[in-house]
Amino acid sequence: MAFKFWRWGSGTSPAGFSPPAGVSPETSNVQDAVITPQEMYDNGGISARIVDVLAEEMTRAGFELSDISDAMKKQSDQVMKNIGFEDALIRAIREANISGGAIIFFGISGSADQRAPAPVTGEVIFCRVVGKESIAVQDRYGKENLAKIGQPKTLQLNFADGSSLDVHESRCAFFYGAPASESKRQQNEGWGNSLIDTCRESINNYENGLKWANRIIERNHQGVLKSPDLGKNIKDKAGRALMMKRLMKLDMFRGPTNTLAIDKEEEYEIKAVALTGTKDILDKNKEALSADSGIPQLVLFGDQPSGMNATGSVSLEIWYGRVGQAQRTQCAPAISKLVEFQTGTKPEITFNPLHVASDKEQADTRKVNAEADKIYWECDSVSSGELRKKVADYYGVDPRVQVNNGGDEKDQTTEAGKEKQKGGDPLAIS
Repeated sequence: MAFKFWRWGSGTSPAGFSPPAGVSPETSNVQDAVITPQEMYDNGGISARIVDVLAEEMTRAGFELSDISDAMKKQSDQVMKNIGFEDALIRAIREANISGGAIIFFGISGSADQRAPAPVTGEVIFCRVVGKESIAVQDRYGKENLAKIGQPKTLQLNFADGSSLDVHESRCAFFYGAPASESKRQQNEGWGNSLIDTCRESINNYENGLKWANRIIERNHQGVLKSPDLGKNIKDKAGRALMMKRLMKLDMFRGPTNTLAIDKEEEYEIKAVALTGTKDILDKNKEALSADSGIPQLVLFGDQPSGMNATGSVSLEIWYGRVGQAQRTQCAPAISKLVEFQTGTKPEITFNPLHVASDKEQADTRKVNAEADKIYWECDSVSSGELRKKVADYYGVDPRVQVNNGGDEKDQTTEAGKEKQKGGDPLAIS
């Protein structure tokens, strides 16, 4: 879908519109003006918000590496800082959602021929983000590699200064943008969709709704002049000109601190135009944009849920699930490739939780679990000893020590128990 100029040639145009630069009203045919996703993002507004929020959410909580030695973890962490990998990761995700695809190209020390497959190990000395629009596929895998048949083998990276570089795909981490059907991917030479293009109609409706709402507010109060013999007075050209001049003066001088002079037989009043339904339309546009982008209104607009007992927790759980899936399918392969280059070992990557329960939320959860445990005990489902062991294990106390609720006791919590409490409530309801 594309934005289109008003088609000229009829000699008329909508109020407030003028022909595009270089186009005369007499022009009968005008080319459609397409605003690209890159231009929509660079213009800011909700288009940029949709792209940025997903990239930020995918990277803000960080990740942990396991299944490699502490020395390898330290080495990988230092390399990521040296080459600015976190920033490159955010930019690659952002570019993929704007244009439909991007890569991170890893520069490996001692590897001169970039067209050759990447070495198993080597020091990564830089990384470069390249968008889909600057990538051309030079060669693809054939029957010699059935697992990758049809996939890019050699890529030509084109840069702003006119230079280019051919690189092997094994030196790159790929980001495929928004989901697309297989037939669409074939049309896109393997790339996905632009998230902005996917949401373009909803973005247009939302932004146009805001513009028209502002225009409605600007014209919310309409001045009305009741003048006797108006029809008779504007029959000739001079009368019409005199009336227009009078109306212009009334509009110019009306205001809470100004005085208007009118004839005793005239009446002048300000009538308000009803805004009923405007907010409902804007809210519906928000809902449509949220549905198309897959981003809850609470995250996208900061709108708090309305209605009885509405917290937005269900929407946030769905959102965190979507972000977690994107982390596993987009971020994890890029991180793993970098660590493998540097250490020769494939790591296990665990992304940190996007939401950490507050002290009050943890206390509420423990209360609910305690009430459930009481019911289990009253039904003879568990013994008091089993419950005490469960609680004592969490708090790190010896279950054999008798607690005197009325006495002055020492803190029986062990160091192990304190560490468990820091890590969260193991009794929490899943």
